[in-house]
Amino acid sequence: MFSTATQAKTHSNIHLGTTLLCPLAEEFNCDKLFYDIAYAKKHGQVHTKHFLCPRIGCIDRFASPREARQHAESPNHRQIKLFFCPVDTCVVAITREPLTAFKIKEHRSLHIKHGHIDESTEFTPEPATQPPLYSEFPLYREIIEHGALEDTGGDYEVDDIDTKSTSDENDIDDDDEDLPDYEFDRGILSKEHRLQILQVNNLLWSSNKDGGFRFTNLGLRCSGPTGGEATMCFE
Repeated sequence: MFSTATQAKTHSNIHLGTTLLCPLAEEFNCDKLFYDIAYAKKHGQVHTKHFLCPRIGCIDRFASPREARQHAESPNHRQIKLFFCPVDTCVVAITREPLTAFKIKEHRSLHIKHGHIDESTEFTPEPATQPPLYSEFPLYREIIEHGALEDTGGDYEVDDIDTKSTSDENDIDDDDEDLPDYEFDRGILSKEHRLQILQVNNLLWSSNKDGGFRFTNLGLRCSGPTGGEATMCFE
């Protein structure tokens, strides 16, 4: 039984095999299919609105980081209940990453699936609060600005962001020619290793840049050394 005709129609589409294309399929060469027109429309924003609300649990998207921030800071923003995982050996618990009510249920299922706990184990999530919405670190703000410039073709103004580079005396790139190629275990990466990292980062950025900007690790603790993958639950 369904509470609305729309829900019943959406469910019937599953049985009938009726699917809907992404509303921007032709423009963005997207091959995603949907049973629900509301989900199809929501997905369409992925192509045009690259900035997610920084509040955990909010899926609203915006065309600029300024709009996303204004939305997140609104006193009328809906309150989202968040929780910490209570399993001491879980990396999500160690880092104090807040999870939504839906995610904490999924998270518990993963712990059971991996054998960390069983169905009878007490699992009482601790209530959590929203982490910081954004960082004042210059690099963080420049990353946000860079994304906005890329999306708008370069004509975007971010208020109160200092994009000036640091002084020459603090610029390690100027001294690269004089630095020996230390091994990784000495604590300094060789130029070849740094180049590899940059290439990998560039590849990751290229493949994920359309997924939306959201910095969900702000305010989390360092997990430090762990006891091995057997005690971890990453989702």
